Amino acid sequence: MAWVTIFDPRTPAIARVYDYLLGGKDNFAADRAVAEQLLAVYPPISQTVPESRRFVERAVSWVAGQGITRDAVLGAASLRAVIDLSKPVCVLMGTYNASGFATMYNHTSADFATFFDGLEIMPPGLGDTRRIRPGWSELIPAPKRPDRIVAGIARVP
Repeated sequence: MAWVTIFDPRTPAIARVYDYLLGGKDNFAADRAVAEQLLAVYPPISQTVPESRRFVERAVSWVAGQGITRDAVLGAASLRAVIDLSKPVCVLMGTYNASGFATMYNHTSADFATFFDGLEIMPPGLGDTRRIRPGWSELIPAPKRPDRIVAGIARVP
C-alpha cells in the first residue's frame, strides 16, 4: 500500500467534510466548501449526518456491551475479503441513501440487505438509522421523509 506523504489542506477530505457537517473544528476551507456545496444541493444532509453519527454511537455502545473489543469501519465491501471474521469484530459499514449526496452507493433496502448475506441480523433488523435501537425487539417510530440512511447490526452465526 502506498502512503501519502504530502498533506495539502486545499484538497478536501470526506472525513473532514463529515466533521464540518457535525459542527466540528477539524476541517479546512476546502472541506467547508464541499460541505456547503452538499448543503446547497441537499439541505437535509444537515440532519442525516448527525443522525448517522448517533446510530454509530448506539451501535458501538451496544456491541461493546456484548464484549466485542475489535472494530473496523468500512464502506460497502465484501466483509470476508477484508476482515478476519474468525474472531469477534465490530464492523461498521455504511451506505447513504440521499439524493444528491456525494457517496459511493445509493441502494434500496433489499440491496443493502445483501451486504449481510451469511450473517445473523440482530434485532430489530435493518432499517432507517433513526429507528434502530440495538438490542430492542422493534424499530421505533420516526417521521416519514424522502431519504434515509439504512443500517443494521449482524453477527457471524
